[in-house]
Amino acid sequence: MDNEQDEKNVISEAEIVAVEKPSEPTVVKLRKRRHDLYIELALFFILGILIGVAVKNEAVKKVTMGFDDYKMKTFAQDYDLNALQVKVLQAAKDAASAAEAAKSTDQTAPSAPDGSVGAPAGN
Repeated sequence: MDNEQDEKNVISEAEIVAVEKPSEPTVVKLRKRRHDLYIELALFFILGILIGVAVKNEAVKKVTMGFDDYKMKTFAQDYDLNALQVKVLQAAKDAASAAEAAKSTDQTAPSAPDGSVGAPAGN
């Protein structure tokens, strides 16, 4: 009988165990995480704006294009683009007229009985 009472005491002692409660409920932790996430996103947004303004200010100093081109200082250039354009157009015109002249001489040249154009080949 003592044996049975000892077992009951052991079981009753084993059942009474203090359960530790979490320090904060999970809902509070989730709200805190969400709040931290919103703060981080806001900080990233502000950081992006600041970086964008800094990059734009540096780019304005070095890059000019568009309607502000007239404000650029003009420098003496080694190449005159207008003269180069005239030269290229003249060369293309000369090449076209030479090709047309060669084509017209080929068409007017007498052809041999075998169908070849020009003078017959010599031995």
